[in-house]
Amino acid sequence: KLTSLKNKLERRQNLLNNPTSVLKNYTAFFNKKRETEKKEVENTLKNTEILLKYYKARAKYYIGEPFPLKTLSEESMQKEDNYLNLEKFRVLSRLEGRLGKNIELEKENISYLSSGLHHVLTELKEIINDKKYSG
Repeated sequence: KLTSLKNKLERRQNLLNNPTSVLKNYTAFFNKKRETEKKEVENTLKNTEILLKYYKARAKYYIGEPFPLKTLSEESMQKEDNYLNLEKFRVLSRLEGRLGKNIELEKENISYLSSGLHHVLTELKEIINDKKYSG
């Protein structure tokens, strides 16, 4: 699932990097929105890579033990738990920082959307007040 998510995010990132045409009055709004979306996709992509690395390390740890039944002891189980807890802590602390960053980007995105909506409403108000407008 994580690799398919990574592929989707990379496709989205490629789409965002390709130039598109935008109405002249809305260029600033769409450019800001596009930039925050790029940052958000990049951030989520890094999160996904961190999780993939964590799961690969975990799988490598389990596969690395040649005879798990022979070496199963209290000490080896404790060692395994410590290793996995440490890895989990590392991953969660990295993800927590990145999720906080994503929340900030979402707030930024909402402010861009509200400013764009305000711009549209002022344009509509001008059109409504313009008596010569024949639509």
